[in-house]
Amino acid sequence: MLVFVIPLKSKTVSNSWDKVNQLLERTVRSVCSQTSNEFKVIVVHHEKPNIEFEHKNLSYLEAPFPPPEPIENPKEDRKRKHTDNKRKLWLGLKFSESFKPSHVMFVDADDCVSCHLAHYVKEHNNENGWYVDKGFEYPAEGSIIYPRSNLYEKCGTSNIIKYELLKPLLEVDVYEIDGLAYLPHKKIPELFKEMGYPFSALPFPGSIYITGHGDNIFLEYFSKKNKNPADLTRFYLGKLKKLLVGRPLTKKIRDEFSL
Repeated sequence: MLVFVIPLKSKTVSNSWDKVNQLLERTVRSVCSQTSNEFKVIVVHHEKPNIEFEHKNLSYLEAPFPPPEPIENPKEDRKRKHTDNKRKLWLGLKFSESFKPSHVMFVDADDCVSCHLAHYVKEHNNENGWYVDKGFEYPAEGSIIYPRSNLYEKCGTSNIIKYELLKPLLEVDVYEIDGLAYLPHKKIPELFKEMGYPFSALPFPGSIYITGHGDNIFLEYFSKKNKNPADLTRFYLGKLKKLLVGRPLTKKIRDEFSL
């Protein structure tokens, strides 16, 4: 069984709590649209989200610690938000024990995933895990989507990990987790390979990285911190390059990812 763990940011650090709820509802619809019923979804939150969608495989878990308070220092503010995020991942991982999962996937609360993940994991449940190499980036709205390779380097919704390999993390107290050092998503395949547990690239597009909606932690931090013209030039040249490889958002993609 595959368990999806979704950490939800607090209302206190959201630019728009209504938008956060709207994005989460699309995410849980996407995750719960699996072609196999061998999955569970855990949303870890401070304030329970106000969404209409319900599913028998969807659970909610309230965090027992206070939410981060926003501060003016961008670097410290981002660190606090990431610490909160990773603590919620720890809680979701701990809670997932009751489902006896074969694998766990951490999912950002604004992204979408392929409906074929649970079935694929069920058919290959002895594997160490997979990283999402192929996927898409979607700028919140519109009719154009952008294919991405090496998606795991940018998107947090990008690794499926054998549960037994994650159990040692539960030996660390949730309050001792450093949010910037606790399993950074882009380093997960490399870290497990070094430990003797190599991952494979998922053989099909696995995730859609949703950007441009105003509640993305990385992009919010980037815009506040980076005033260097060279950094901004590289950033916008990268965005221009993506525009050149954009393609129409087809019904097939919408259906597979519930976008």
